Amino acid sequence: MRKLSVILLVLVLLGMMISAGGVRAEEAEEPESDLSLELESDFAGGKLYKAGNINVLELHGTYREMGRQYGKLFGKEIGEMYDLAIKTLASETFNSKVEDPVKFEEECMKQYEHFPRRVKEIALGISDVTGMPLSHIAFIDQIFVATLFNWQREYAGEAGKGKKKSSGHCSSAIAWGEYTGTGPLVMGRNLDYSVAYRDFDKYLTVIIYCPSDGSNAVATIGYAGAIGGMEFFNSAGLAVELNDGSMISAPNNEMYNDRIPFNISLLTMMFDSSNLSELDAAMKTTRMDYPILCNVADRERGYTYEIGTRDVIRRGDIHEGIQAVANTPIDPFWKMPAKNISKEFKLSMDNSAGRRNNILALLEKCKGSIDVKTMENIMSTPITAGGPFWEEAEGVATIYQFVYAPQTFTLFVRPVGFQDWTEIKLAPLFVKE
Repeated sequence: MRKLSVILLVLVLLGMMISAGGVRAEEAEEPESDLSLELESDFAGGKLYKAGNINVLELHGTYREMGRQYGKLFGKEIGEMYDLAIKTLASETFNSKVEDPVKFEEECMKQYEHFPRRVKEIALGISDVTGMPLSHIAFIDQIFVATLFNWQREYAGEAGKGKKKSSGHCSSAIAWGEYTGTGPLVMGRNLDYSVAYRDFDKYLTVIIYCPSDGSNAVATIGYAGAIGGMEFFNSAGLAVELNDGSMISAPNNEMYNDRIPFNISLLTMMFDSSNLSELDAAMKTTRMDYPILCNVADRERGYTYEIGTRDVIRRGDIHEGIQAVANTPIDPFWKMPAKNISKEFKLSMDNSAGRRNNILALLEKCKGSIDVKTMENIMSTPITAGGPFWEEAEGVATIYQFVYAPQTFTLFVRPVGFQDWTEIKLAPLFVKE
């Protein structure tokens, strides 16, 4: 009887531990030995895999060591990506054409100067083994951020003066609880931008950082040479994605080039945050350089953060169990303009609201049965058919998509028109050597 009581007590305590914080990647259920990855090469603890045509880069050690592994395993591709990016950004197909690539690279290098030291160490490591100038690495990493800045400088102005051009087009959804039935939380996202970004498909890479300093392991999706990203997944079970939030009302839509770029701020938050409470504090403490909207989740639930460059609001959605976000903030705090706005700005707001409403309608329609496959279908439903997916229009399109299940650390990626949905199991890649 006493032995049985001890066993029951152990089971109860184990249950309390799981409910309190879940399990980390290294404590998750033993992954299958077949990662569906092909090992291409390895160097000093780092590994380069292929998942079909998608690159998967696993890095270990100090930040400088991870940078050296990155450069040694992927130096050729980083050089090619730089050359192609210079060519593409100066072409007419890019919807925010860069007239002066040299000046643009100088702007990216100024942003690099604001990187935290540990992130600079990654760039320095890449440069160590490739001989590539830091300005080239900064150029690749800051393409997305700097082109957004340029885009808004060119077309933005006060919304009421008719100078706003439609820009943000990304969408995201999270489902859990009653919406997934007995299944785990699922998160989906479409990254929408200039269709010229499809030129970079062969360099699309899932990059996994496994620092030796005790920080969380973090994965992101980017292109060869990128350090930060537009979405992040860590070994503590957190996931975050970001969308353009430039439709946030003034003065929170102001841009600041003397702050850490948002793609780097979120990377460092994920190195340091091991639960939603810690991430919430980081979100509310950090002043972003550019307004963004973020969907954030752990294994149990999700939130949306509407982040201006002065204020931050965390909100739930209309129903417990779902979160949907496009590009327009919906919290009353922002006092979005309703009158005297330009036709272009109204179209942007209507398009953003329409995509978000489409997602909510599809989530409701599938309530009780949403799983990875269902989320893939929701995020791939075209706008014209009642979904969020951008088919090419006016030079903009959905470039790539992801669906993520934090409970199993399983990522599904689809570079549109390049490769179908591809499963990548992050848990074995997060385990530190």
